[in-house]
Amino acid sequence: MPPYRRRFLSFLSTVLVSAVIGAGTASAGEFPEKPITLVVQAAAGGAADLPARIVGQKLGVLLGVPVVVENMPAAGGIVATRRVIHANPDGYTLLVYGTKAAIAESLFKTRPYNLTKDLTPVALIGFTDLALVVDRKSPLKTVADLVAAVKAKPGQVTVGVGDTVGGIQHLGAELLKASIQGNFLIVPYGSISKLTVAVRSGEVDAAFELLPGMLPQVKGGEVRALATAGSQRNSDLPNVPTLAESGVPNAEMTTLSMIATPAGTPPAVIAKLNNAVNQALSQRDVQEALRGRGATPAAGTKPADAQRLMEGQVTRWRDAVRLAKVPLQ
Repeated sequence: MPPYRRRFLSFLSTVLVSAVIGAGTASAGEFPEKPITLVVQAAAGGAADLPARIVGQKLGVLLGVPVVVENMPAAGGIVATRRVIHANPDGYTLLVYGTKAAIAESLFKTRPYNLTKDLTPVALIGFTDLALVVDRKSPLKTVADLVAAVKAKPGQVTVGVGDTVGGIQHLGAELLKASIQGNFLIVPYGSISKLTVAVRSGEVDAAFELLPGMLPQVKGGEVRALATAGSQRNSDLPNVPTLAESGVPNAEMTTLSMIATPAGTPPAVIAKLNNAVNQALSQRDVQEALRGRGATPAAGTKPADAQRLMEGQVTRWRDAVRLAKVPLQ
């Protein structure tokens, strides 16, 4: 074989080997290659858990890897947040968080992280409204009726909430009290089941609760919704006015949930996750599943949008903690 041909074949062999190795390296570096863990700051089956599972299941389909939900409800979400912050910033450990985490910023004297610096939001999942409800037999037909009763009997009208002191519903009721400039007694029941019994038995005059927990009773006719606390009417209850429409100013109290990664996650990974989350939320079955649980799906949010929303939540609920005079933990 002539020398020039041997040199050519040697060169060609080197090029082919390099191409194969390069292709293998590129394939190995693609995200994702293994299961993704979605850490949730709530117990399984709760209002915050179900949207995470709905979106997580669709993410698994879109990304081609399993998405495993891990529930860590302890310590106001701090345990879950710390778990994610200390994970490798590679996109394989994500946090579902939102209003609960924003409230924790004001409830705890010290925290083992900085919420807005140690996490990078990926995309918003959706919004959830709070709703003011009464038993179907209640003489209170409108928000104006409730306000009139509160003004007529200061401190005697009772409003139940399905959480404990310092929770979203309790703090929301405090903001409602400030908005109507009236004094009613807030009764924390610690669970939606106990609250439902209290409302239907007349043990409390009304309830202020996250809509997903009350929606089945409202649709079933057992309780009646006087108003929702979002910026616009809830799509599940289009005939129910908002608090603003009912004459209560400064009472918008929408809660939210979003997905975040540890700070330092590569921008390309965040971009891929953002696209997948938004694609999942654009699909009809996901939208119907979320709406059926009282949540309003987000649409096309960018990481910067989610960051601004979270910062706004921290500020909004800090005011509620101050009004409620909740002892710091």
